[in-house]
Amino acid sequence: MSLIAHLNPPPILIPPSDVKITFYKDTVGTDVFHSNDDEKSITQTTWTKQKEIKLHKTFDILKIYFELIGGYDDIGAVNYYGYARIYRNGEPIGTERQVLGITKWETFTEEISGWKDGDLLQLYARSENALYVGSVRNFRIIGTLEHYGVENTLT
Repeated sequence: MSLIAHLNPPPILIPPSDVKITFYKDTVGTDVFHSNDDEKSITQTTWTKQKEIKLHKTFDILKIYFELIGGYDDIGAVNYYGYARIYRNGEPIGTERQVLGITKWETFTEEISGWKDGDLLQLYARSENALYVGSVRNFRIIGTLEHYGVENTLT
């Protein structure tokens, strides 16, 4: 709940003292700024949008993180590639990444500049073989976050 101080019009909105405001400072750290973590199976052999984050602010640069795993047959004898790539507003901008088989999740991080308010940060993926799917997960914006607390000074 916010308090309004009626000193002179217009009213001043004073947030409660326990409010914390968070800002994305830079790409140095590993704090999670935003995440879309659910695992999504890659069922197509053509580039298909798997995840999407809409930005509501302009950012000079963002550090983007995701995890990818390839596919395999039922007995694990044959491995297949899984591919993923970062897109902006439906256009490829990131490096194409690939992982063979299902031995372990591979992590990828990429810094991409030029983000504008309203842009769509997207993760597209494809599988080498649609019958033996790979997966993506943990699509995140990471970096250093700054937290600013506020305090009621007029009661």
